[in-house]
Amino acid sequence: MPAIYVRANLAWAAAIRAARAKAGLSQEQLAKLLKLNQQDVSKLEKGRRPLRAAEIPVIAKACGMTPIALFEVFLALY
Repeated sequence: MPAIYVRANLAWAAAIRAARAKAGLSQEQLAKLLKLNQQDVSKLEKGRRPLRAAEIPVIAKACGMTPIALFEVFLALY
């Protein structure tokens, strides 16, 4: 995988982890809200599973933030 994608995956991973923590959610709780299993959330947070664009607003809403706010966290980490 090209370095640009690795860097983006890791920045999204950190953004999701930060948003979840700020919302006070466990991986299991976030997984339930997203209709995923905990392992999928763990993979997202480690950058081992690429984030799909359609998941951004769903994750943001589950964490009590707007998609723009989640994207701003991503940009700050990228």
